[in-house]
Amino acid sequence: MKIGIIGCGWAFELYMATWREYPHLEIAGVTDLDPVRLGIVSRHYNVPYYESNEAMLADPDVDIVVNLPPPPRPLLGNEGRTGSRKARLLREAGYYESRAGARAI
Repeated sequence: MKIGIIGCGWAFELYMATWREYPHLEIAGVTDLDPVRLGIVSRHYNVPYYESNEAMLADPDVDIVVNLPPPPRPLLGNEGRTGSRKARLLREAGYYESRAGARAI
């Protein structure tokens, strides 16, 4: 199963710490708002990257998208911004400083 990952920050690093335990999963690519961080992560982990979230969502080879935004950035909706109809979109909630922020997700 091919996984696309949006966000290359601290949550991404936590995922990568245990990635070897899931040999049936393949990283199709990563994307991030910060192009410098995106390049560093792509080279360090030897994974492909996408120029944008939209490019990842449009890739028919991506089976699941994991969205790892840092708070307080909004999470992608189930269809993303492009109207993509990926069968699965895992949204990592992250930490919120208020109950209202947590309820919003």
